[in-house]
Amino acid sequence: MPEGDGFRHHPLVPIASAFAAGILLAESLPQRPVMPAGLLLAASCLIAAYSIRRRELLATALVLLAWLGLGASRWTLQKVQLSDPRLSRVPNYGRVILAGNVDSPRKPGKGTQPFVVRLRAMHDSSGWHPARGRVRVFAPDSLHTRMYDDLLFAGYLVRPLAQRNPGAFNRLRYEQAHGVQALVLIRRDGWLVKLGHSPPAVPLRLWAYGWQQRLGDRIDRIFPEPMAPLLRGLLLGLRASLPEDTIEAFARSGVIHILAVSGLHVGFVLLIFWGMASLLRLPRRPFTLFVFAGIWLYAWVTGMKPPVIRAATMASLFLLARLLDRPVRSENLLAAAGLLLLAFRPGDVFLIGFQLSFAAVAGILYFYPKFKSLLHGVPPLAAAYRYRALRYLLDLSLVSMAAQLGTLPFAIAYFGRVSLVALLSNLIVVPAVFVLVCLAFLALILSILSPGVTAPLATLAGGLGNLILWSTAKIASWPLASIDHWQPPWEYLLLAYLAFLLLLEWQHPRRRLGLILGILIVANVTVWQAVLKGDRWLRITFFDVGQGDAALLEFPTGRTLLIDAGPLRPTDTGERILSPALRRRQIRSLDAVLLTHPHADHIGGMLSLIKTVDVRKILVADTSYPGRLFRQILTQARQRHIQLRIVRRGQVLDDFAPAQVWIMGPSPADARRRTQLNHASLLVKVVYGQTTFLFTGDTERQGEMQSLAFANLLQADVLKVGHHGSRTSSSAPFLAFVRPQWSVLSYAGLNRYGFPDSGVVRRLDGLPSRVVGTAERGAVIMRSDGKRIVLK
Repeated sequence: MPEGDGFRHHPLVPIASAFAAGILLAESLPQRPVMPAGLLLAASCLIAAYSIRRRELLATALVLLAWLGLGASRWTLQKVQLSDPRLSRVPNYGRVILAGNVDSPRKPGKGTQPFVVRLRAMHDSSGWHPARGRVRVFAPDSLHTRMYDDLLFAGYLVRPLAQRNPGAFNRLRYEQAHGVQALVLIRRDGWLVKLGHSPPAVPLRLWAYGWQQRLGDRIDRIFPEPMAPLLRGLLLGLRASLPEDTIEAFARSGVIHILAVSGLHVGFVLLIFWGMASLLRLPRRPFTLFVFAGIWLYAWVTGMKPPVIRAATMASLFLLARLLDRPVRSENLLAAAGLLLLAFRPGDVFLIGFQLSFAAVAGILYFYPKFKSLLHGVPPLAAAYRYRALRYLLDLSLVSMAAQLGTLPFAIAYFGRVSLVALLSNLIVVPAVFVLVCLAFLALILSILSPGVTAPLATLAGGLGNLILWSTAKIASWPLASIDHWQPPWEYLLLAYLAFLLLLEWQHPRRRLGLILGILIVANVTVWQAVLKGDRWLRITFFDVGQGDAALLEFPTGRTLLIDAGPLRPTDTGERILSPALRRRQIRSLDAVLLTHPHADHIGGMLSLIKTVDVRKILVADTSYPGRLFRQILTQARQRHIQLRIVRRGQVLDDFAPAQVWIMGPSPADARRRTQLNHASLLVKVVYGQTTFLFTGDTERQGEMQSLAFANLLQADVLKVGHHGSRTSSSAPFLAFVRPQWSVLSYAGLNRYGFPDSGVVRRLDGLPSRVVGTAERGAVIMRSDGKRIVLK
């Protein structure tokens, strides 16, 4: 195919790409003017393209620009539709009374299980008002609901944030993609009342969920443990009952995609129904309808997930083209599936499942033909193609390799993991899983028609399933099965990817030139980014760890200091928040960790952090505090030969030059306390150039009064407010000496202690001082060049 014929042969590929790019562009633009501007742009470009259609290149560019505008308009319309203006005016963590209809099945499980409610009305000080949009409700498990229940409920409204911490899950995009405006937490002082049950005339989603549960129950009855959880995952994508070690083994061996319903499973179903239609010798049209119905029945039962819809749409278009004897190109099928999916569900472009699914297929379509061409250039391998078994293994290897390359950037970006044995494990596991799915599928059908004959099939499937579990666990146990916690800078990853593509496209002059230009552009951006950034910035991240404290200081010289490590429960801060954030920042070691005092909400994350990060030094006010958690941390530190250092009031730590760390509390007597350990909190001031930061831990009024001996040395530009804003801290005399420009509160929204105290907030507002809290905005990130402080 000539190089310039790409648009002519694959017209839907650039169109779908432009539509998706428009959605991504709209996410970074102000919402109000985007939709009319996008529609105006699309109309203008289409009119202009029609007027100059003889100038092919310019007309094509205008058409793509029109689709860009349409994509931006579609995503903006989605966000407008899901947002209720009256609900938008409710303050974050404000109390709401709402009425609506349950719009999603409630997943089985313990504790607080979320479900989606489509709103009908809300109540405020002026009475009841109509409401639109959807909210995700988190209610205790004791409050039972089912789909299409009419509810009246009261709780607290929480606005989802893009990221509560660096490198964390983007909750805002996830909820917007699912058409959800806000979260509602029903706590002990909230309530939920069922008003009735009003399903639609044809409740397709309820039927699908019912069939899914019935099939899951039937799998549990037919197949013994551990086969039932595995088959629930393979056939229905329900892997909640799978043991964590099994999921980890599948992830390390590079076959975790098998446990999530995806295009691979649709392919299995396509082959099964194709084989059944062939055995029944159906005529062409009934043959097509039978396979088509089987594919969409499976997609319906499994919840219409983006990867399944993508694969089902591609298969349907292929079947239609086959029925009409029309030629079809796989690239156009993929683009058509993407365009249709995004037209109805534009937010799916932000979902990991959507991205991985399309990247895998795109990788196969692009890399597989090139790998096969290279393979035929190697005489021994080309000769192997004469043998059917070897040809099958080689093709499966090439397809697996192509899919892995397609998804590699996303796997690294989202999971920080690269399986080095994925090629081998896919060669073994994928064919075995196909046979297992066929056996399980046949057993399910026979269990309905003739239950007595399912036992031999269940036994055979059980043996094969055990073999899959054993081989996966064996491969995953190899020392170099995968590279974990690896997240290189995106610029380096993109450069490596472009260089690899350049090797593959070296024979095509125009593509070669484009890739060389791309490499030069990315290289320049990388170099200039480093030059402009320089080494003069001090970066401080006050993590959102709920009801606790943790702050990371990255000094201009590259040295790092962590002040406190957050709580262990309900979330392990070290494992879930600090370790991922450090990996994202390419920080593999911490020069020092300063623990202000041994309360669990300040030191709990250290237990797991010590295991995943090279901690070189731990700074404390004393090492003889009672408490099991603190003793465990000290024991682990000694076992790992981490230096333990006691710091005292009046010391100046110059380990982080050009910055200095001043120890300003506690008093020697308070440092040796065994009770009321808040009084033993280290009070630390960080000085960098003309900017200063004061960290108070849980220092209370007694410690603050003792620190007044430092007088004007207490002044700081940024104050980490003591004890999460408790009324026992932040006394007026202390604040009068500190006079902060910024006050950072680290606390959990709706915490049971009532932090921050309203009196403390009034005192901070009266300084004046800009108050920022982790509960409202997530992690608070500041940078200083020694002269000014910038809030990111």
